[in-house]
Amino acid sequence: MSMVLFDDVKFSDCNKNKKPKTRFNFVLMSILFSANHGTYAACIALATARLGDIGARQSGTWYLAYAASSLFGSTYVVQSLGVRDALILGMWVNCVYVGYFMAAASNPEIAGNGVGAMVAAAIGGFGGGFVWTAQGSYFGRASEEYARESLTSIERANAYFAWIFASIYLAEEVILKLLSTVLIKALNISWF
Repeated sequence: MSMVLFDDVKFSDCNKNKKPKTRFNFVLMSILFSANHGTYAACIALATARLGDIGARQSGTWYLAYAASSLFGSTYVVQSLGVRDALILGMWVNCVYVGYFMAAASNPEIAGNGVGAMVAAAIGGFGGGFVWTAQGSYFGRASEEYARESLTSIERANAYFAWIFASIYLAEEVILKLLSTVLIKALNISWF
């Protein structure tokens, strides 16, 4: 007997003794990655409204660091650390930007002349640049492993995982952006 998961993606009887964790791990990575992305994307969207000119420069700095990291350092970081560790580090490094934004948004004096904002944005952008490279590598490896576990083609496994990732990613990004609007405007909740 086999269980149908996605059209012809099946776990066969011959694999019933092997407990596949690939799909669970991929869903967990998708949830964490999407939450991380949605959080810093919401901060970038709010930066100019909350921090004015400093917020605009902070967003620009984040994107410049992101582009530089993506073009010139991401492959090296992923190859040096490994896919999983690069994903973890990239998400933590993004948290530097989010943490600074939270602090500066709740107390504008923290933003000061903007130097701290630019440094935090550069650090966060650097992490954002290589986290996408790591995610792509993780996706490819997970799809290959899942294809072996479920005895299906790599194309079917890629399509299945693309569906999982896109659904979680888009849902979390929209929810986090809407949540920032609802908490600030509709419920009249202050920043912190």
